[in-house]
This record gives sequence, C-alpha cells and structure tokens, in this order.
Amino acid sequence: MIKNRAGKNRVLLTNGPAKMMQAFGIHSKKWNLHFLSDSPFKIDLDDNHKKWAKEIKTSARIGVSQSELEWANKKLRYYVAGNPYVSRMKKSAYQKDNGWQ
Repeated sequence: MIKNRAGKNRVLLTNGPAKMMQAFGIHSKKWNLHFLSDSPFKIDLDDNHKKWAKEIKTSARIGVSQSELEWANKKLRYYVAGNPYVSRMKKSAYQKDNGWQ
C-alpha cells in the first residue's frame, strides 16, 4: 500500500476514498457505480474487534462541483468525528482514539 502511494504512510496513506483505492492498487474507474457485491473485491470484518463511533458527523461531499448546485451542498458525506483518516480533516479535530470507543 505504501509503495502504491509513493511512500506515504499512516494518515496520508488512506485519508480519502481516492487515496484508499490508490493504496489498494485499484486505478481503473471500471468499478465506479457498482455495488461491492457485484465486484471481485471482498471486505472481511473482524467481529472480535468491533468499535463504535463516538459521534457521526455529516457534511457536503468533497469534490462535488458547485455547478451541480442541486447536490453541491447536500450533507451526503458521513464520517467519524475526530478520525484523521477522513479526507480534509483538520489536525486540531483529531482525537487520541480516532473517534472510536
């Protein structure tokens, strides 16, 4: 993953959906708008290490053009408050536990 992201590590490795896809080596947009279940990708969740978000926040999505005014300001972006792995999160908002309990 670090190699795919040109030596970036920790937070800069995957803080945003595009960066995560780069880190996994997925460069094709072929899978845009496909459900995960309809793709060759698989995510396994470890039930033995569950964590719960302390707070979920919403904001307008990043990268939605103002020319798409109908969608530009709708709060369709959900994220864990205080988590540094969220793109464009202010460092002052980081929490020691990354927003999880």
